[in-house]
Amino acid sequence: MKLILCLILCLAAVPAIEANGVPKACQINALNDRERGRRETLVEDLFPRGKVAELPDAFQITWDGDPKTYNELVEFIGFERRCCPFLEFEIKVGGPAEPAVLTLKADDDTKDFIRNSGLFQGKP
Repeated sequence: MKLILCLILCLAAVPAIEANGVPKACQINALNDRERGRRETLVEDLFPRGKVAELPDAFQITWDGDPKTYNELVEFIGFERRCCPFLEFEIKVGGPAEPAVLTLKADDDTKDFIRNSGLFQGKP
């Protein structure tokens, strides 16, 4: 069901072309079945624990800096940059007690796409 919802959201996105020539649309088929399943698990586990702040040109998500969160975050980005190549990610981490911060660069259209995806509610 979650995969169907993701596919519907991805197909509903109007594929505008970014300045770098990359379409602004999800390409979920860039991941195989195992990878899509792992991505869903990561989203369900990771994003409900994050604190989301909207910035003028980005979303900033902050988590506790435990090693599990950092590893999950890096794994998630590895999947996401393949299926949504129009997204730009920045990770800021410090020492083991410091938070992990993901800045997800986004213009207004991309913000709407992300908000409608359910990502911040832990829905893949």
